[in-house]
Amino acid sequence: MDNHKTWVNSITGISPEKGAIPIYFDKDEDALLACFQTIGDVAATDARVVHIKNTLELHHFSVSKAYAADIEADENLTRIGAWETLSFNSQGNPE
Repeated sequence: MDNHKTWVNSITGISPEKGAIPIYFDKDEDALLACFQTIGDVAATDARVVHIKNTLELHHFSVSKAYAADIEADENLTRIGAWETLSFNSQGNPE
């Protein structure tokens, strides 16, 4: 079985779960690009993405700007920095 071909077909068909095997990527950047290919007719700027750098520290994490209204509406949430574009290092993982 060619895992790569199976994954490409599953992602292209917008149903990665039908590949019947877990899909994984060596780089987070590739994983995100694949996710964006499976969310249907949603612009990347409207995608609701959460990046958790350390699951032991869940009080700080990054979210996409699509969450801005939710953050403003919830008194338990505080945005602590300016909106930034997620950048990747040379290994394709978030910096």
